[in-house]
Amino acid sequence: MTDPRSIVCVMALWCLSACQAPEQTGDQATAQTFVGRETCGSCHAQAFVDWSRSRDAEAKHIASTETVRGNFADARFEHESV
Repeated sequence: MTDPRSIVCVMALWCLSACQAPEQTGDQATAQTFVGRETCGSCHAQAFVDWSRSRDAEAKHIASTETVRGNFADARFEHESV
């Protein structure tokens, strides 16, 4: 059986991925950009609420001293001799 939390996460990601500025054509053509969580939430209120209470929402923060919870002072990482 599928975990209901997985369904909520998939739906939230789908809703958030659909919340992009419309693509322009001609001389005004620009790459699509994300218009912000609040903009998506204005049309998809329940999905936004469910997503905002999930751990996935926390994973989308920009890394800063407030959002990174681990202590990486003097940490080293090696992968394939690099």
